[in-house]
Amino acid sequence: MRDLNTLVVGSGAREHTFFRAFGASERIQKLIWTPGNGGVDHHYRRDVSDSDVDGIVRLAKDEGINFVMIGPEAPLVGGLVDRLKVENIPAFGPTGRAAQLEASKIFTKTRCKRLGVPTADFDFAGDYRVAEKIIKERGFTVVKADGLCGGKGVVPASTEEEALQAAHDMLVKKIHGDAGSKIVLEERLSGRECSMMFICDGVHALALPPARDYKRIFDGDKGPNTGGMGTYSPLPDVSPEMVEDVRTRFIIPFLGAMAERREPFHGCLYAGLMLTNEGPKLIEFNVRFGDPETQAVLPRIACDIIDYLLASVTFGGLRGMKPIPVKASAVVGVTLATKGYPGTPEKGALISCHTNSVYHAGTARQDGLRVAGGRVMTVYGEGETVQDARDHAYENVRKVNWNGMHYRTDIAEKP
Repeated sequence: MRDLNTLVVGSGAREHTFFRAFGASERIQKLIWTPGNGGVDHHYRRDVSDSDVDGIVRLAKDEGINFVMIGPEAPLVGGLVDRLKVENIPAFGPTGRAAQLEASKIFTKTRCKRLGVPTADFDFAGDYRVAEKIIKERGFTVVKADGLCGGKGVVPASTEEEALQAAHDMLVKKIHGDAGSKIVLEERLSGRECSMMFICDGVHALALPPARDYKRIFDGDKGPNTGGMGTYSPLPDVSPEMVEDVRTRFIIPFLGAMAERREPFHGCLYAGLMLTNEGPKLIEFNVRFGDPETQAVLPRIACDIIDYLLASVTFGGLRGMKPIPVKASAVVGVTLATKGYPGTPEKGALISCHTNSVYHAGTARQDGLRVAGGRVMTVYGEGETVQDARDHAYENVRKVNWNGMHYRTDIAEKP
C-alpha cells in the first residue's frame, strides 16, 4: 500500500542512498528531497536548506508530507524533530535535547563514566593552561572539540607537541568557534575502529550490519581527518556476538538513561568504537546514520527499511519486530573528494561520470555535472566477498574523472 509522502532532508551521499532506497519502496507514494544534490532530477528536489528548520516545516506542510527522514546532525540538534512533532508530522531522529549525545562530547563522556560504558580515559578543559597541564601530566594526546565540527574536530595527535598545538588551535585560535570553546582530552587507544548503527525507539535497539570507515585523507591513514574517505561492510573481525554485546552494554544503558531524563532517544544511534585487546571501547556517539558507512550498509539490507524507520518514531514501536534482515553480500564504497579538501575545496570542475554505482554528495547541475563540495560522491561496488566488492568499486572509480579528483587507493585493502 502506497501511503507515505516522504521528505528526505540533507544533501550528501548518505541522503542520496536513502532517497534511492525509498524510490524502490512499495509504501512510498510521493518522494521529495531538500536541498538534495546533482544526483537526482530537479523534479524531486526542493530548494530549502537543511539548516532552515522553519522552512522545512513549511515545506512538509505544503507538500502533505507524513514522514520525514533527516540525514545530517545539524537540523536534529537544531530541533527539527521537535518542530515537526508539534505539527503531527512523524520524523526519524532524536529531539534536540536527545541529540546532545552527539552535540556535546563532554555530555556523552560523563554519562559513559556514570553508566559504566567502556571508553577511553579522559578529561576536559575550557582553558589552554588547564589543557596543557592535562596533556603534560596525563599524556592524553587525542584532542576533540566538544561541539559539532562536521567530522573535523578531532585530532588524534602522535606526540605531546601535536596535542598541545591542537589544544591551542581550538582554545586560543578558536578555529572551530564556539564548538571548540571546550575540549575533551583522551588517552590514545590501540586497535581497529568499527562503526555500529542501531535503530532505536526510546526503549529497544535493532542492529544494522557493522561497517568500517577511513577518516584520514591519504593512504595509510596519513594526513588530517575528514568526514570519511571510504567504507566497507561486512567486517570479518566483528562477530554477531560482539554486536549484541555492544547493544546490551553500550546502547541499552544509554536508552534507559535518556528515558529516565524524559528525553527518550529515537532514531539512529551510531557507536564509533575501537576494538581493543580489552574489548570494544566507545570513541563517540553520533545521533544519525554515518556517512560514508550508510553507503555500504543500506544496500545490504534485505527488506524495506522504511518499516523499521517508521516504527522507531513511536516509543516502544520496535517491540516484537524481527531483527533487520541482511544480505550475505559485501559492499565497498570509495569517497571521491576534490582538491583542497578537507580544507577549502576547489569547486566548479566539470565531472565525467560513466557509472550508476555512485551516490552523489557535493555535486550540482549547471551546464553539466559539476563539483560543488569537498566530498563529491561515493562510488561503490558489490560482490560476494569484500575483495570482490573492492575490485568492482575501484573498477567503477576509474569511470569517473574531473580535474582535481582525489581518492584513497587502500579502502578495504586489509579487511
